Amino acid sequence: MKLSDAQWGLLRKELIKVQVGVEDGETINLMQEISKIGYMLKEHSSAYLDMPLQLETGMTAQGSDDLQYYGALHGRIDLREKERVAFDVRSKTFTQGQFQDNDIYRIEYDSKTWAASAGNIMQLTDFVMDGYGASVSRKWKNDINRVNVYSLLKSRTGDSKLFGADATVLVKDKVTLYDAITANFDNRKGLYSYLVKQQASAKLTDEISVRVMMGAGLEQSTNNIPGTPKQQVGTSLGYHFDWNSKYFNITSNVINNSNSYPGVFKGQRSQSHDARAVYNKVFLGGFYDYNLRKQNIYTDTQLISDVFNLKTSSYGAKTGVSFKNTNITFSVGKQRQQQSDTGIAPIYDYRFINLAASVMFGERSYANINSYYGTGALAGMEATTSVDVMSNQGSLQIYFAGLSARYDIGPYFYHEYLKYLEAPAEYRRLVLSPYAELNLFERRLVFRSQMNYNKSLPSGDETSNVLGNLMYHNYKHGFDFNVTGIVPLHQVTIEPYITASLRVRLNVPFLPVRKYYQLKLVLFKDENVNGTKDEGEGAIAGQMIALNDNLFVSDERGIVIFKNVEKKSYKADYGYTSKIKGWIPQGGTIQGYTVTGNRTIYVPYKKSKILSGKLNVILDKNSNLDFKAGNIKVTATSNDSVRASYSTLTDENGEFYFNLPAGIYTIALSEVAFDENFKPTEYAQLADLMINDEKTVYFEIKQKRRAINIRKK
Repeated sequence: MKLSDAQWGLLRKELIKVQVGVEDGETINLMQEISKIGYMLKEHSSAYLDMPLQLETGMTAQGSDDLQYYGALHGRIDLREKERVAFDVRSKTFTQGQFQDNDIYRIEYDSKTWAASAGNIMQLTDFVMDGYGASVSRKWKNDINRVNVYSLLKSRTGDSKLFGADATVLVKDKVTLYDAITANFDNRKGLYSYLVKQQASAKLTDEISVRVMMGAGLEQSTNNIPGTPKQQVGTSLGYHFDWNSKYFNITSNVINNSNSYPGVFKGQRSQSHDARAVYNKVFLGGFYDYNLRKQNIYTDTQLISDVFNLKTSSYGAKTGVSFKNTNITFSVGKQRQQQSDTGIAPIYDYRFINLAASVMFGERSYANINSYYGTGALAGMEATTSVDVMSNQGSLQIYFAGLSARYDIGPYFYHEYLKYLEAPAEYRRLVLSPYAELNLFERRLVFRSQMNYNKSLPSGDETSNVLGNLMYHNYKHGFDFNVTGIVPLHQVTIEPYITASLRVRLNVPFLPVRKYYQLKLVLFKDENVNGTKDEGEGAIAGQMIALNDNLFVSDERGIVIFKNVEKKSYKADYGYTSKIKGWIPQGGTIQGYTVTGNRTIYVPYKKSKILSGKLNVILDKNSNLDFKAGNIKVTATSNDSVRASYSTLTDENGEFYFNLPAGIYTIALSEVAFDENFKPTEYAQLADLMINDEKTVYFEIKQKRRAINIRKK
């Protein structure tokens, strides 16, 4: 086996596995460990916590005067198992002479029992939260029980603040309670809102579960709006019911928020009921859905507009069947739509049949379709306002290429139908999106091309564009590159839209938190046997040491350094063979140390007895066989009650030595090193080191003489 200089420089400890096959088909595994021996090794590459960082930069451009760019940073620190700290930083989106205020600064902490975050908040709950705040959570019993306190201290979309708290508690094995309180103060609108909510969930049986929801709220307005109260109280009631058995599935949801209920979901009423009988792979059932959203004088969210005031209800029957990789559903029903719940806007009835099907051809090939066909008319005026309406949506993919499409005939949407009544015209919509995706080098390089085409009547609008996306993942060096370009067609001035981003992943040490430590051993000659390194006492150089199976050799100063080690106990095996004859570890050849931080340990050596030896090989001059006297195991065993055993190997000249405590020893050669051609005259000898400071023993290795047979004819 040969190693380059670069490989040798990186080597610490490697386990080499060699498989040897023999004639009868048996395979023998041989394991051999190689290691680079020096006075310093690292158990871990860094003494500090690893902090994976992801650097990101991106830009978008459309035309020569519209260039935008940003930078971002994401990091995570795993303090210990199930405990981590993460942070996100994103700059504003800069453009020529101005910027978009969409920067992000957030830090999060999560452990088995606690969670906390501070910085940007962007989410939709009972109120719109977009700004800067903080939250703290306490968890217990496998995260089933939780208490959470949060706040929005500064809004980026106005002058508002929010404070809230919620708790989830398992009161019995199958009953869970949820309570929440929220207070929102919108100073710009002069609107103060308070909410109290509660939920109770229960698993009645293995098949039946139910959840009951209720809430109450108060709104106070400081603005003087004629004909409106200064404050109003609202309520919320609802439930969710599930019954899933072998032959029946029933799902029922109801939520009813009053017109004065505070928050984003003010005035929302919705119902969804689905019941079906199931037999093997076939089902038959019915459904009913109802949705209403009503605007009122207290506009406490920026999301309220007339579009959300639509009231819809639908009901019908549904059946379906499923096979392997195939699902087909067919339904018939009626849908009613109205712009508001005042009874003034027209009521639109749509009677329809619906077919939905999906088929998987393989791992990357599938097809699905969702098709509606029916007639729409104003309620009570079917004879004069009836119109045929059809909508078809589907997609097809075969390996790397596919097509998404939509084709509508008639005024499918409610606002389109109202325009159709004012000015009858042909309504058609065609959307086509063919695409192809190419994956190369085990998905390291992904290229996707797509064309989007859209044509609508009666407006006559026709738009199309070509999209190209290139993604490159370099797992070895830890970076990703993504670029997307869109070229619009059917335009007088073609200005391509290009967006690109680069993400680089780094592992850097987190210097404030040290995870691993340094163990330093100083080996010295303790001349006066006081256990302390005094001035003038020399170093034990060239001593081979095994620290938890990691091999070291002390340098000329007698120093061994094991860097970046874990907090635990370490066993040091000093052996009895070093380059300095006549010295042995004062505390014995096997010593233990416990590392709880950076530690320096002085290891005193005391004077010892020296046992030397040599193997003399006697060859038959008439034979061409040879015997290598090196690397033969020699064992020295004390003849006292302890029976301490020490071993070493002969060098290439057949010589060996031990540094041993005083005593009488049996010096033995390993029998497996010899065969019938070469054997020692004796495998063991006695050596007295009680009165002798030095002793030399010799072993004769004799070759078996050849025998000659002479036969007469």
